[in-house]
Amino acid sequence: MALTETQRERRRKHIGASDTPAILGLSPFRNPADVFYTKGQYATEDVTTDAMETGNRLEGPLLDYAAEKLGVEIDREDLFRISKGGILAATLDGLVIGKPEAVEAKYVGPAYAADWGLEGTDQIPSHVIVQCQHQIYVAGLERVHVVAAIARYSLEWCLFVVERNETLIDTIIDADSRFWNDYVIPGVCPPDVLPALDTLKALVRVPDKEVQVPKQLVKDYEKAHAAQSFVKRQVERVDAALIAALGDAEVGDYGDPDKQVTYRRIDVAASVRKAYSYPKLQNAKRKGNA
Repeated sequence: MALTETQRERRRKHIGASDTPAILGLSPFRNPADVFYTKGQYATEDVTTDAMETGNRLEGPLLDYAAEKLGVEIDREDLFRISKGGILAATLDGLVIGKPEAVEAKYVGPAYAADWGLEGTDQIPSHVIVQCQHQIYVAGLERVHVVAAIARYSLEWCLFVVERNETLIDTIIDADSRFWNDYVIPGVCPPDVLPALDTLKALVRVPDKEVQVPKQLVKDYEKAHAAQSFVKRQVERVDAALIAALGDAEVGDYGDPDKQVTYRRIDVAASVRKAYSYPKLQNAKRKGNA
């Protein structure tokens, strides 16, 4: 779901629980430079992936599942918290009523399902553990229950638990504080790392603002794109030449005892009652070979 203006302002003014894994170099999705460009003077447009959208839609049902399994009631309203000192903040998915515990809801796609272990343990990815410890510190909790819908052979609903760890919390406080003071406040991007292209594309541009950019960088850009265009034309030319050599044949022999060149039409299920052509040049094993 799209962030409200209040949520965007909060994100710019604080380091959130999902920022900390990136700052520590543990996130598979973001790096410190990505975090930098969501803070301070910068404004970014909302970017929502399919996985994020799925997670947003499943959050309510997952919290219902956790409440049922844990035998508790879960508060879901006004769960934004700020730490002492004001640098760290967190928006909790759910807060267990009457206990110093929170619930974090996750959707885990097939690509990351193997990173999640036995239900009831803390055998979960390190970036999620760090996110939970961040929440524990900010909200003064003893533990966070992680309820996850994991896309394995089927969609498995599992509960994990992360207990408070003071050593890890101290590391988080130190790393986030240094990041804020060394980079966000002076407005200097962390060195030796580039943000993802999607992060840069999401920056809100200031109308008519003009800055100087290195001349060599522009030359490198032009050279790289010219090379890309040349390679694309070369690929198309070679593809055309090879397909022309096939004529109206589907298979071509080029002397390799194990492979042939094929150009095939792929038909979808007969129930569709439509031949879907997707011509593709590919290497294929000869029939009878492993």
